[in-house]
Amino acid sequence: MKRQSSLSTQTDIERVFLVGVEHTDPTNGWTIDSSLDELSSLAQTAGAEVVGRLSQKLDKPSSTHYIGKGKLEELINLKD
Repeated sequence: MKRQSSLSTQTDIERVFLVGVEHTDPTNGWTIDSSLDELSSLAQTAGAEVVGRLSQKLDKPSSTHYIGKGKLEELINLKD
């Protein structure tokens, strides 16, 4: 009789770092903190572990990286 191997259903918990841009002229009534709080709740509901968050005030998101170069450098340094 051939023995069957069992398959593990356990998965690694996804770790996420939240990044948000606050427009200098907000029109939607949400603060960056309440927006990131909501995103954090959604991520946790989806099974992710929120490991940090970062925000920046800008007139509009950067077309290349969403956040500015300095904030991107800060984010990269936080990874280490």
